[in-house]
Amino acid sequence: MQVAETVHKIFISKNFTLSVAESCTGGTIAALLTQIAGSSKYFLGGVVSYSNAAKENLLKVDKLILKNNGPVSKEVAQAMAEGSLKVFQSDYAIATTGVAGPDGGTTSTPVGTVWMSIASKSKSTKTWMIQAQGNRQDVVQTAVDTILKQLVEEVSAT
Repeated sequence: MQVAETVHKIFISKNFTLSVAESCTGGTIAALLTQIAGSSKYFLGGVVSYSNAAKENLLKVDKLILKNNGPVSKEVAQAMAEGSLKVFQSDYAIATTGVAGPDGGTTSTPVGTVWMSIASKSKSTKTWMIQAQGNRQDVVQTAVDTILKQLVEEVSAT
């Protein structure tokens, strides 16, 4: 919970708001952040957009982006974060989309592939990919830890 507490302190001290768009992490980020008392001071909400339809309808991810790139892609992660930013009107938004396993991987997108994105009102969106190892829980935990640590770096630099 340590990195979540750091996110909590930084967002409250800087008076920033946060929203999340989760696919492969299945709400783990939102649950972790809201376990801390007072998170309502900065956390506006989140969407678990596991299906393509949820990505389109709730986060306004363009159908062509999904069709042309697939749901586990840089373009979709970026669109999810930017969609969350707009839907919740937050200062920052983070997104995850990937293949947690144990099934669902392909040669080009193996199990453990997770795309992540951080969007903000004041900076250009940053999107990157990790290749996590281990079982489904390990992949999800690695993704959550990675994006929250990167968010702390981004917000601390502001």
